[in-house]
Amino acid sequence: MTHPSIPEVSPARRGRTCLDPLTVRDNREVRENNLLDIVSRFADFAEEVNAYPYAVNLAFESFGHLYNYMKKETNPPVESLNNIRKRLEEASVRRDTLLHCHLAMGLWSAFDAAVNDFVVEVIAEYPDKLDADRIKSMRLPVNDALLLRRRQLAQRVVDDFKVAADGFGRADALMSLIGVSVQVNPRARRRVLELQQRRNAIAHRGSVVDERVAQKCPWLANNLGKRISIEHRELRIYALHLTIYLSDALHSFGKAQYGDSFVSAPNSVEWREMAIALEDPTKFNPQDWA
Repeated sequence: MTHPSIPEVSPARRGRTCLDPLTVRDNREVRENNLLDIVSRFADFAEEVNAYPYAVNLAFESFGHLYNYMKKETNPPVESLNNIRKRLEEASVRRDTLLHCHLAMGLWSAFDAAVNDFVVEVIAEYPDKLDADRIKSMRLPVNDALLLRRRQLAQRVVDDFKVAADGFGRADALMSLIGVSVQVNPRARRRVLELQQRRNAIAHRGSVVDERVAQKCPWLANNLGKRISIEHRELRIYALHLTIYLSDALHSFGKAQYGDSFVSAPNSVEWREMAIALEDPTKFNPQDWA
């Protein structure tokens, strides 16, 4: 998959997370590529989430053509035709209530993992960026301090820094550990909060919009008690906002560390334009994107 302004990372550098400490810390390019890999992998996954429903729709269309062919050419029993049509209609409805919902769950999990990996990578390779005051109360057994490798220690820091927050809240808190602040417009925050609450309802509350979801997302209150349904357009918007967040985090860190953004980092301008275009024009407010 290709993305706006994302260069192809050499296979030799992909997944290089166990390099010699001196080699990594003395080589800005390698360290940049390690962070770029994390963002690129999520962007790849987001593109796959976006593309998968198209493949499913194509399959539905193929079955639809097959149904029409059988109806005209083979003269099958009426009962068989009715069964096929019923199954197609049921499957079509389930795209939004099942396929898109599971893709949304995977998208959120992948984003959470990407934020974790990003923060761990920075703590391991740029330890001076860690806000020591935020973790001074952390207790670490001496045995762990002596035996764990650098990234394992960084992962312990992230694991022990537990944050229960809505939407981008947890990502913001983890990024603040390394001095990264990502500016997110209100529309994007609302969309990601919506994704998270829908994901929680799918995973823990039988895929039904309950009072907790309606309280966190009042604009979904009209669907109280109904099964969650996610449109493909909404799925694409979610994927874009999450990808933009990681891209902006990479730029923010590059600027804080080196005084300029990483040259090889993806540019989120095109993604922003795509997200705006996908929003409902009747609800579009330019001030939300300022």
